[in-house]
Amino acid sequence: MTIKEDRKNIDILWSKYKYVVMERSYKEYKEISKNIGLNNYTYKEFNEKLNKVIKEAPMKSQVINTVHHIWGYFKKVATEEEKTCLFEMIKEFEENRKDLTEIKKLLKEYAIKYESKYLLHSYYFDYN
Repeated sequence: MTIKEDRKNIDILWSKYKYVVMERSYKEYKEISKNIGLNNYTYKEFNEKLNKVIKEAPMKSQVINTVHHIWGYFKKVATEEEKTCLFEMIKEFEENRKDLTEIKKLLKEYAIKYESKYLLHSYYFDYN
């Protein structure tokens, strides 16, 4: 693969996995983003790094941070009722009364409703 092909494939993969990485480690998310921007990865190196991080279990604090990032796609268009519903779910998740799959299901409904193609093409909704 050429450097240009590597970069294109890295960008495609990153768009699919970045929120999966974020909910596992915001630190890794920032490091990977920075290194992509600096063209510091070959496709093979990036893929190895990505596979290592996504094998880790999501951390509750990172999950909540990621949910807030995802909410950013909808916060200007969602109804007050939708906002209330999501933030109640987040609170219940923090208190171990709600499962992450329920939050992701709701966010996916918002992504469909508000036609967020970027999110719908990512793997965020497929990982827990």
